[in-house]
Amino acid sequence: MYLRSKKSRFKLFSFERMIKILLMICGHYVQTDSSNVVSSIHRLFSIAITICLCPNFEFNPFYFHVIESVLYSILSQFTQYGFFFRFCSTIKTFDLLSGFKQIPLYTKRVCFFLLITLFMRLFTVLIHFLAYQSKFVTFCAFIIMLSANTGHILMTIMFSTLHTRMKSIQKLFANNPIPVNIVGKNENASHIKRVRKGLICYNNLLDTLKDAEKEIQFTLTVTCLCHVPKIICYVYFVITVIYKSKFSGYNLVPLFDMILACMAVTAPAVFAELTKNTVDKIKKILGSQLLRCSDESLRYELEITLEYVIQRPFSFSIWRAVSLDASLPVAMTSLCITYVIVILQLTQLRP
Repeated sequence: MYLRSKKSRFKLFSFERMIKILLMICGHYVQTDSSNVVSSIHRLFSIAITICLCPNFEFNPFYFHVIESVLYSILSQFTQYGFFFRFCSTIKTFDLLSGFKQIPLYTKRVCFFLLITLFMRLFTVLIHFLAYQSKFVTFCAFIIMLSANTGHILMTIMFSTLHTRMKSIQKLFANNPIPVNIVGKNENASHIKRVRKGLICYNNLLDTLKDAEKEIQFTLTVTCLCHVPKIICYVYFVITVIYKSKFSGYNLVPLFDMILACMAVTAPAVFAELTKNTVDKIKKILGSQLLRCSDESLRYELEITLEYVIQRPFSFSIWRAVSLDASLPVAMTSLCITYVIVILQLTQLRP
């Protein structure tokens, strides 16, 4: 009886349920199993809270958070974040069928990074608005900042989860030592079974990402379109403040938020690059095993698996224009520097 109640409590406060509550608080429309009436009320609530929060802010770098929050809210009316929850349930099924029972859906390091980033950004917003605005505007800013961070939080969780599973597949291939001479059919069959299992896991993992590809691209597009202009404004603001020798503690807020925004946006690209490196390691492992193997049937399985990984490597791009890898932070940095230089030349700063 105690175990049942403990399991029911765990389900009540499950990770997916907490994400749903967070999205609902932010005014995003989330897919639920409720009736049509409740879903309609929830949809109207998400639209109403978005309309009510926006007019309370003048145009400044923070307004890009408002735009991002509105775009995520509009996007939720179409996607309902079903792609994220389908991804989580598919990964759980994948872990169960693949035998990866000890792997959590999300790692502690990723959660720690996301929580620290989110809390620090919310803290800077509260300090800024409590000093100069009313409590209502501060509350609106808090909700908008929370809403604007949901996109990169979900993307970071998805790509970190993908990287963790790809590491498990790499260990599956690495823990399959292929001797030069195989003695006995049972030993040969076990090696073949492990290679086939790794191939099936690799294929299913990429299929899971492909099912949510379109929604992920929309979310990453909103994130990049809102953060790049905001970072440019922040950099320009910091340069002008330093140039005019008016730097104070108040000016640390945009500088701090700019650094955290860069970290938050580039996190999915970092995990995508780590996943790419893991796939390259899988290729090296399969290649070395193929050179070492002398059994024809096992060599055939290794050749098929290696050829499949080569022909279908892990890669993700935003509308086939921007690759989600280590080149994204470099491209964003160069773009921001270019436009900051252009703005500085046009404004002709003077002390």
